[in-house]
Amino acid sequence: MEITNKSIGLNIQKWRKNAGLTQEELAELIDLSAAHMTAIENGYSGISLQKIIEVSRILHVSLDKLIGLNFTGSGEKAAVIEQIIPLLHDCSESQLALLLDIIKAVKKNSM
Repeated sequence: MEITNKSIGLNIQKWRKNAGLTQEELAELIDLSAAHMTAIENGYSGISLQKIIEVSRILHVSLDKLIGLNFTGSGEKAAVIEQIIPLLHDCSESQLALLLDIIKAVKKNSM
């Protein structure tokens, strides 16, 4: 897949939505205007290296995934893990402990 402003913008949009942020919220967090963020996500404007690093940090997604490189390979398992990780960031310690217990129980009963 060719890496273009459009493909990067679509990836930013996907990960932003996955994190539950609006364009305006993400734009404010990285000190851009909402209009510029819209242009980036639509592929009409590029994004600087510094800003894409900030986006990566805020959205908790690696740079390679954000720009569309997939060094870990593709597959259903990787896609599920990528969806789970951002959901964990705002969990309380007790919620994380419960989720860990659930995962262990599911794994134990699936063998």
